[in-house]
Amino acid sequence: MNLIYQLDNKILPGDDLYHHVNNNWLHKNPLPPSESRWGTFSELREKSFKDLKKIIEELKNEGPKNSKQQKIIDFYISGETRDKYHQKSVEKINELINIIQKAENPNQLGQILGTLHRYGINPFWNLFVDLDDKNSRVQVLRLDQGGLTLPSRDYYLEDSTHMAKVRNQYSIFAHKLLEKRDFTPLNFEPIFEIEQRLAEYSWTPAACRDSVRMYNPFNLNQLAQTIPSFNWIDYFQAIGLPRTDHLVLDQPDFFEKTIQFVITSDWGEIQAYLIWSVLMSYAGKINTEYSNLFFEFFGKVV
Repeated sequence: MNLIYQLDNKILPGDDLYHHVNNNWLHKNPLPPSESRWGTFSELREKSFKDLKKIIEELKNEGPKNSKQQKIIDFYISGETRDKYHQKSVEKINELINIIQKAENPNQLGQILGTLHRYGINPFWNLFVDLDDKNSRVQVLRLDQGGLTLPSRDYYLEDSTHMAKVRNQYSIFAHKLLEKRDFTPLNFEPIFEIEQRLAEYSWTPAACRDSVRMYNPFNLNQLAQTIPSFNWIDYFQAIGLPRTDHLVLDQPDFFEKTIQFVITSDWGEIQAYLIWSVLMSYAGKINTEYSNLFFEFFGKVV
């Protein structure tokens, strides 16, 4: 593609550079009614989805399949028929909720968080594997600040009309979700206050771009000595990593403040926050009704 031919020369770059560059593309690519944002990467994503669907549909119509192919087909069909499996989905989510509810005090937090993180649920912080900043031949486990439902700390802390509106819509969404009878009743206000506290502890985007400050290597013994009030051994065993000789803590003081806050807070409210994290990860996938509820907020407001 020759970008010169994509420019709108009716608009002078000195008057409006954005529309000089993008106006022709914007006219040819109106925002689809199902989307809250659209761009060239969105187009690529949509094309990839269509290509994948075509591949799977062709695979469905073929003859005998090996075990991996059958798993792909079964997974695809489960998405097509998810409304039929509403109760089974709710039961699976409630299994995780029961693990949280059975914990009597924060001493079991390490095992609970490890279990949730293994399921891809990320209360308090995120867990991922990346190249080691100091050795590109090594993959390293990184723990990074997180635990927020809204996109960033600014959504909780910024005093602006727009952010206040988003926070209000978040509360409306939460109460609609919690009115449903599939899950244990929760009080949203303490959950939001916990997320707001996590936002206060979170580093700013500018600070997170400082790769030197963000590189804080630990082994398990060092981590246990630095933050002794959390059972890291239980945590990593629950994840499935009983030996962790090298990891990186992106924002050490975030973890110190967060864990201190958790162990000194009302345990029932912490449990409610953990349950909320489960719902945010999985409830939107239960059926069309839940999916639409999540889209109304996360697809249109945020």
